[in-house]
Amino acid sequence: QIKPDYQDAHNNLGNALKEQGDLDSAILSFQKALKIKPDFEKAHNNLGNALKEKGDLNSAIDSYQNAIKIQPDYQDAHNNLGNALQEKGDLNSAIDSYQNAIKLNPYYQEAHYNLGLCYKSINLLDEAIESFSNVLQIEPQNISAHLLLGNIYTKLKDFKGAKYYYQKGHKLDPN
Repeated sequence: QIKPDYQDAHNNLGNALKEQGDLDSAILSFQKALKIKPDFEKAHNNLGNALKEKGDLNSAIDSYQNAIKIQPDYQDAHNNLGNALQEKGDLNSAIDSYQNAIKLNPYYQEAHYNLGLCYKSINLLDEAIESFSNVLQIEPQNISAHLLLGNIYTKLKDFKGAKYYYQKGHKLDPN
């Protein structure tokens, strides 16, 4: 109310509304921020997140691509674009997006994890093993990565490898 043209306030309000589950209002808030500042890469990324959560993958992809056009080294936008592309079924493009995020930040654990999931879904198991192993180098306590590696090694009938990762996961969380 004090400063209606303050794009950061509209962006932050959009994030709060999204957290409350009010996606339509969040989208409107992000769009207000972008009307004020069309090159606001964070608002494009956040709009993409809200659109993706609402199920509008094509518009979400457009929003992430806009964020990347404005700031090509925006690693979160690359990762989020990968998530939307993966959900849409465009796995090769998703892989490219995750790899771009990792090129920008080799320690980006979430992008390695998402890349591993994508590889696993198309049965590129050696690549998935490498991705989940990278996750564990960054975050050794990642239970999901241990269990996914156990699953992959089971699928490869490498039961010794599977047992190793299952035991590591169980040690981290006995439940």
